[in-house]
Amino acid sequence: MADSVLSAACHLAKNTGSKAITGTTHHGYTAFQLAKYRPKANIFIFTDNRPLLTALSLVWGVRSFYYDRLISTDSTVADIRYVLTTTGHLETGDVFINTGSMPMQEKGKANMVKVSVA
Repeated sequence: MADSVLSAACHLAKNTGSKAITGTTHHGYTAFQLAKYRPKANIFIFTDNRPLLTALSLVWGVRSFYYDRLISTDSTVADIRYVLTTTGHLETGDVFINTGSMPMQEKGKANMVKVSVA
């Protein structure tokens, strides 16, 4: 199921002209699956696993950030939007795709896609 969700996120990014696809991961699965589709949109991965940050720097097209807050999906999307706009990766009005797992506390595989505007 996660593979289908992440594939759909890449197709959705293409069809909406999204600037970015974002995801949260603990083991890196989301990053590897998104990268295999080689989307034109930038891939930004947020993880609470510090050692994984180095490994993700070797994955095609992936930029990773440390993120350890698990409050809610909406809060995480807002935090990701803030990080990407303040670091210059997104500008106001840019479309971006969020992927994640719900409920977040279970740290499962991706089962959610959300289209957002910065």
